[in-house]
Amino acid sequence: LNDRDGTKYSKVTELAFRQCLSAHSIVQDVDGTLLMFSKENSSNYCMGTVDVIYPGAPFFLYFNPSLLKAQLVPVLNYAESTHWKFPFAPHDLGVYPQANGQAYGGVEHSEAYQMSVEECDIMIPLTVAICKIENKTDLVDQHFTTLLNWVNYLLDFGLNPKNQLCTDDFTGHIAHNANLSLKVFLAIAAFAQLWDLKADKIQVQIFNKIAQIMASEWLKLADDGDHYRRAFDRKESWSQKIQSCMATIFRLESVSS
Repeated sequence: LNDRDGTKYSKVTELAFRQCLSAHSIVQDVDGTLLMFSKENSSNYCMGTVDVIYPGAPFFLYFNPSLLKAQLVPVLNYAESTHWKFPFAPHDLGVYPQANGQAYGGVEHSEAYQMSVEECDIMIPLTVAICKIENKTDLVDQHFTTLLNWVNYLLDFGLNPKNQLCTDDFTGHIAHNANLSLKVFLAIAAFAQLWDLKADKIQVQIFNKIAQIMASEWLKLADDGDHYRRAFDRKESWSQKIQSCMATIFRLESVSS
């Protein structure tokens, strides 16, 4: 980085490296499984927050994918426990230092303040990313029913999301969220790559086709002339489409254009 981008930029990245790691705690489960939990320091101290895992994912995918896997495993296990009754992925695992159940949005009893599409959008591609790096589908196979349920949830409710929260919860509820919808077809395209690992060409074609159809529809819904809208029904609105980074990470040429 010093040679390519200069010493000032490299110093900033040193701080980012330290901050990204220090925001997490590493522990072992009772069976010795590695677990890693993030902690929200400036909000409500939630731990294992899925939409905090997401922005840190490129860092861990690059430097140590096993640490990303260690963050996903407790979320998957919690989602399959008797405590979680919703058809979508949870937001968090509890308030630090106790991972004893979701704390955000009415805990486990209310759907009104959940981030239903957001968290499914995240858990699906990141779980597939671990499988691609390991070149085996063990992680997905262990939680296949759960992940497939989340895929189906996105197919049913993801293209044009209803009024709900997203990771930018400081903006409040928003319907027809273009960023959420963008993440949906990227998640579906990533799921197609899982079937490629399983050498199931038919499923690859099916989910790639679904992702392409959704991407084409998104372009129509989000089009606002020289940019894409924040929400499909809000003319002259705008938001940075940061979620498109997954198209680069997964090399989703079929939908990224």
